[in-house]
Amino acid sequence: MAQANRPGKLFRQRSRASSRLRRSRRRDARHRDRGRFRGSARSAYNLRAMTLGASRPRPRDAVTARYLGLDYLRAFLIVRLVAFHSVLAYTDFGSPLLANIAPVADSRQWSGFELFVRLNETFSMSLLYFISGLFVWSGLARRGARGYALARGWRLGIPFALVVTLVMPLAFYPALLARNPNISVDLFTYFQVLVVNRSWPAGSLWFIWLLLVFDLCAAAIHRLAPGAFEALGRMTAGGAQRPARYFFALVAIAAIVYVPMVAVFNSYSWIIIGPFALQTSRLFHYALYFFVGVGIGAHGLGRGPLGDDSLLIRHWGRWSLLAVVLSVLFATVLYPVLGVIVPVSPFLGAIVYGVAFVATCAAMAFALLALFRRFLTRPFAIATSLAASSYGIYLVHDFFVLWPQYLLLGAAWPAVIKALVVFAVALTLSWGCTALARRLRASFVGRSPVVPAVAGSSQPGQ
Repeated sequence: MAQANRPGKLFRQRSRASSRLRRSRRRDARHRDRGRFRGSARSAYNLRAMTLGASRPRPRDAVTARYLGLDYLRAFLIVRLVAFHSVLAYTDFGSPLLANIAPVADSRQWSGFELFVRLNETFSMSLLYFISGLFVWSGLARRGARGYALARGWRLGIPFALVVTLVMPLAFYPALLARNPNISVDLFTYFQVLVVNRSWPAGSLWFIWLLLVFDLCAAAIHRLAPGAFEALGRMTAGGAQRPARYFFALVAIAAIVYVPMVAVFNSYSWIIIGPFALQTSRLFHYALYFFVGVGIGAHGLGRGPLGDDSLLIRHWGRWSLLAVVLSVLFATVLYPVLGVIVPVSPFLGAIVYGVAFVATCAAMAFALLALFRRFLTRPFAIATSLAASSYGIYLVHDFFVLWPQYLLLGAAWPAVIKALVVFAVALTLSWGCTALARRLRASFVGRSPVVPAVAGSSQPGQ
């Protein structure tokens, strides 16, 4: 009987083994399919990053996607801006500056600072708008027009409102005391005057609100004409292999939008309505650089004039030489020439100045972009921390510039020493406060502060 049941038992054992084998094979097949799906999704993700520049970064390294040189260039420009505002109180231009340009004016001045101020005026803000524009497309592609507009309002509009309301009145209080030494004004009266006169100083934050306007315009264009920026990006594609042609085209268009504004307004005219200030003659010039950056970002940083194989990056020496030559001519030769031309023909003087300005600005932008993309490809701890804090430094540096300038008014120091002290104090304190605020914020949200990482990965949106 036992022998009779033996074949049946053997059959059942073989059936169970066969079932286990089939289940194992099906499980292995599911794992392989899942692996293929993940691999294909990852490949599509990377392809999207390379072509559109619109990949979504991982939370733990939200800015690893940015090209390191661009982060460092932005930080460099903001440090230059702190230095620029630090020396304004000690720069001898031959005549007093307007209060909105130099809120504190020291009796100790040096004409040598004029060269630095003139050169800084030609390119810094335009290049900052250009760098901001580079990452617009990735934000639009990831969030859509409405989501991008809301994100930029949160990123730019709220800090603007908070700093203008809480920080800037205290920052400009010493400017009032410095320009009215015989009048005693307490803080309460000072705030009353600001409210009654509707004159609320914003300092350097004019850049923030105008950048927000440009971002909102970009979102509206993307909503109404979704293919506009991709078409603009295709127009910038030739800049990778023909940077000289791209340079002359940029200079020509910049001259068309800038020279008429200089002819109608002067080069240093401002419109100020409450906390909203605008350098009138440069409105369209800033807009041009911003939207050129949008076009390059839409085409893809790795494929355009900022790509690793771009002749702009390879020929960094030529562009640096051109920038030095044009900057020297702008700072030394242009103004004596204008002194001869303007009394005879103000319109011709505006043309000469406008063309010289846009050419010098473009040359400096090309040279700095080439240098930073070519050589700053590895992270440095101090530079990385500075780049991560650069936005906060920009927001609060006016406070830490104007108070030291006011406190040093009575010091019998040379102008150069005063300027260096103000710059060191302003940069250190604004950097330190920003780094502290970032760490406190990180402790509340439970994650480490985000800092730029190595270049070469895809760039995120703003």
